[in-house]
Amino acid sequence: QLDPDRWQGWFQRAELPWESPCILRRQLEPNGRSRAFINDTPVRLEQLRELGAGILHVHSQHHTLLLNDRAFQLGLVDGFCGQHQAVEHYAGTYRQWRSVRERLDALREEEANARQEA
Repeated sequence: QLDPDRWQGWFQRAELPWESPCILRRQLEPNGRSRAFINDTPVRLEQLRELGAGILHVHSQHHTLLLNDRAFQLGLVDGFCGQHQAVEHYAGTYRQWRSVRERLDALREEEANARQEA
């Protein structure tokens, strides 16, 4: 629940409808772009960040230090969405791809060196 005394004025200045509870959402597109929403109303990313930073409460001494860490943020989102299994599967597949890619690069380099020596 948002505190009306603290946030109603912010919503008015942002020309957003006042609703509490408030749902913040960032939609990531396949092309890498993203869209931000507050209560399903499209907003600028800066507005989403401003409101999110003002209402986020972490009840741990050390977690506040990690809030700006991208890996920590993704871990929170993945945990909230229950996507740990999918993330681990993707990470394993990505590691395999990287290993194969590194081997391919090494073979190409060996081939280029062999051609130069010939």
